[in-house]
Amino acid sequence: MVHDRRQTYRIAIVVSKSISKSAVVRNRIRRRLYEIIRQRASGINGPYDLVVTVYKPTIKEMSEPDLSALLTQLFRRAGIMNLPRKPGTETHAIIEAKEN
Repeated sequence: MVHDRRQTYRIAIVVSKSISKSAVVRNRIRRRLYEIIRQRASGINGPYDLVVTVYKPTIKEMSEPDLSALLTQLFRRAGIMNLPRKPGTETHAIIEAKEN
């Protein structure tokens, strides 16, 4: 869902008890996901309300790079994250103004 009055996204991460009965494990998963999303926040292209629901127990053993790649792939497929640009192809208003 996109909101016009906000400038940033909001996110909730839900980790079911079926993943682990231990709140410590569920909270660790949640913190890992929040950190990965925080690192990629600049790529989220709108003020979305996002809910990430974790329902596969294999996520507990996933490495950080694999988990990061999975989240990035899911966000791109949903159309809420921009594709990374090649180095040197960034455009800024200041650069475009000088070229004109």
